[in-house]
Amino acid sequence: MNAISTATTDAAKIAGSQFGLNPSDGLMVGSMSELKMDFQRLNEIAYALHSGSNIVAESGPLLGGYCGGPEGVAVANVAYHLQGILVQRGSVHFTFPIHFKFSSNTSRNTMWATSISNQAISRNSRLPLLTSGILASGPGTKMCPWSPELNIVTFIIK
Repeated sequence: MNAISTATTDAAKIAGSQFGLNPSDGLMVGSMSELKMDFQRLNEIAYALHSGSNIVAESGPLLGGYCGGPEGVAVANVAYHLQGILVQRGSVHFTFPIHFKFSSNTSRNTMWATSISNQAISRNSRLPLLTSGILASGPGTKMCPWSPELNIVTFIIK
């Protein structure tokens, strides 16, 4: 998805992409919270469009942040999807709603918001949607491989 994961600025991502990044590779362009874009992201989008790269529009609405509760996160997640199509010009949308307090998206509130918004997106959009599950447990714990929350992880392609 993102060959230049350590790039901190748009110039570093653009310069680093000249070393081994193929035009068919995905260039991840994230939006700022909530539903804001700055000139660095717009520069990345302009470069990706010019070079013919696939843009992975990334978003992570915060439950407990500006979005409010799970209902607000569900609405914001759909709005981020529209932003990914219209502003970020993504060929795929990657979303991961995060709970502000627990720093994961496997609490009941975030799973509900993700489920509802992903159903609405997959029913009404043809843009592929990728949702990631971020567990509260650490690596190597029993919760990771046996977690029922992993059922929420979806990759929807139409």
